[in-house]
Amino acid sequence: MGFSFLFFLPFLVAICTAATADEWRSASIYQVLTDRFALTNGSTDVGCDAKMGTYCGGTWRGLINGLDYIQDMGFTAIWISPITYQLEGSSSDGDAYHGYWQQDLYEVNSHFGTREDLVDLANALHKRGMYLMVDVVVNHFGWSGNSTSIDYSNLRPFDDERFFHSYCEITGDSTENTQKCWLGDEIVCLPDLRTEETEVQEIYDEWIHELVANYSIDGLRLDSAANVDASFYLNFTTAAGILTMGEIASGDAGYTCSYQGYTDSVLNYGTYFPLLRAFWNTLGDISSLVEEISAVNDACSDPTILGSFSENHDQPRFASFTEDIALAKNIITFTMLADGMPIIYQGQEQHYAGSDTPCNREALWLSDYNTSSPLYQQVKTLNQIRSHAITASKNWTLYLNDPIYYDYHTLVMRKGYNGSQTLTVLTTEGLGGGAYSIEFSDSGFDSGVSLTEVFSCNTTTTGDDGYVTFTLFNGQPQVWYPTTLLAGSGFCGTKKSTTTAASATATKTKTAAATKTKTAAATKTAGVTKTITATKTGAATKTAAATKTKTAAATKTAAATETAVATQTAAATKTIAAVPSIVTVVTTVVMTTAVTTSTTTFCPYTSSDSGSESGSNVIPSSISPSDPESPLESSPTPLQSAVSDPQHVPGALPLLEPPRLEHRRQQSHLDQFLRSRRFGAHRRYHY
Repeated sequence: MGFSFLFFLPFLVAICTAATADEWRSASIYQVLTDRFALTNGSTDVGCDAKMGTYCGGTWRGLINGLDYIQDMGFTAIWISPITYQLEGSSSDGDAYHGYWQQDLYEVNSHFGTREDLVDLANALHKRGMYLMVDVVVNHFGWSGNSTSIDYSNLRPFDDERFFHSYCEITGDSTENTQKCWLGDEIVCLPDLRTEETEVQEIYDEWIHELVANYSIDGLRLDSAANVDASFYLNFTTAAGILTMGEIASGDAGYTCSYQGYTDSVLNYGTYFPLLRAFWNTLGDISSLVEEISAVNDACSDPTILGSFSENHDQPRFASFTEDIALAKNIITFTMLADGMPIIYQGQEQHYAGSDTPCNREALWLSDYNTSSPLYQQVKTLNQIRSHAITASKNWTLYLNDPIYYDYHTLVMRKGYNGSQTLTVLTTEGLGGGAYSIEFSDSGFDSGVSLTEVFSCNTTTTGDDGYVTFTLFNGQPQVWYPTTLLAGSGFCGTKKSTTTAASATATKTKTAAATKTKTAAATKTAGVTKTITATKTGAATKTAAATKTKTAAATKTAAATETAVATQTAAATKTIAAVPSIVTVVTTVVMTTAVTTSTTTFCPYTSSDSGSESGSNVIPSSISPSDPESPLESSPTPLQSAVSDPQHVPGALPLLEPPRLEHRRQQSHLDQFLRSRRFGAHRRYHY
């Protein structure tokens, strides 16, 4: 192969202690865009204009200093940007701040820091009992210019043209085209590697084994996974020895889930698109979401290890579709308590509203790391109840999320076995929605069980056969849990136990001694692994500090102007007479609603031609939730239910008034986005 990797052998024992896929199942992940999370000096007044697409100065050292912000939200893992050396210099496509234009696998991106900084980051996480997931790119490298201008000797270790496919434009009309043609454009082209070739595979396998050992990495996110020959990942995942999660940006659950046979996990794009359609405004489509949950459960070999998300760096922010804070709370609640590992993208907790790439990559420091923002507190509470349920409920993560009730505006999900399940109640009513009640049986609880709602601490008692009534206000989501099992949770006056899923994660993380051993060895070998040539000039390694200063006003966060304007108290008493021998269920709800007014300046929605770097997976025949022929459009079988409000009767939906102008604008915005994802026009680009 031309390369020797003798120094990785001492790390074999250490790798065996790495986090397994089963241990990742209970993790909660915070996605960090390294360049945009934190400056080394902790400043919050250095500007960063996201739409410029240039380095803003975030570093690994800044991330280390900001870990309290992440851990205090309840997260047990972080996913960071690719760490490898990148194409230097600016172009009209911007800089390589995102990490997807690599040129050297054996050197780190100096804009983010040094090798020692990265080792220190892994150590800092492990001391907190947290995991480190690193984004890796195996599909392509980056070059400034078109395909005819490439000097392959500058691409390490694949320094010869024979390692790459011949140039062809990616169209996505076949699997072969998707996997063998090139992403990028005439400004920055992305030479596509022959990952189907044994020589390329062996080099990558040894590199990833070495990378995981040197930097004590616990998990990998695989960029552009669908653009790579799927069989490549079998040996690659084995060589890594840790969790691998592939990015397959297709709404076709069958296609996306098929990659779980090659990687441990995939990002749950199957659910993402109908989830967005369900909560994008108060006319959202719950039924398609319910059907897609079932489709993913059927298609994926293990839905409980998927990456559950509602925002990431490749998709428009949810708040770019609607500013309604109640809808944002609902979509986040789904993300956190449905199947899989929940992933929150940095800034989502601050209600950032950037539209498409690069505008959805705002600097987090411009929020002043506001831990009082409604969505920060929402995520914190959800992480807390999820962690407690994992500890107090047997095999909570393994129980497939079950939509036990839905109607036009409401979805109730059950997760957990009988007697220890969470009931998550979601609504599309929005912040202006009035009070309404839902009633249903088959909750899985016995009669006479006391349930507590974790946000409000209100209680209710189940009737015969687990019959329950819930009353919703102001479009707020609810999470109900058995009152007796809240002991030790810290909720509603209970004392918080020191034994939680988060602390359990800590015991499974590499021990401090093992980490120190690996760190010492990694540091010792850092200088001998590969010789870094002196030809990388000062200009080529310009520091993030020299990046142009942008105005902080460009990305003020919505949270900065959040104002609580309403406190509503309501009581609802419902006697269920329609079903004989059912005890009266009394629900009293007291809720405080904080209304957010967004003042974030964000880029207007751009067409698909503007490009997006890692919506790069052009999937042939992918299904969009907006396709008329899509199976997502078919109506699911109505679930057994009994309701008190005729507007919430499954299968008997009322006629709607004509959509308001704002709804029409939002629908046009959403349709444009979904069309761009379906036809993949922008997916040739990767930045």
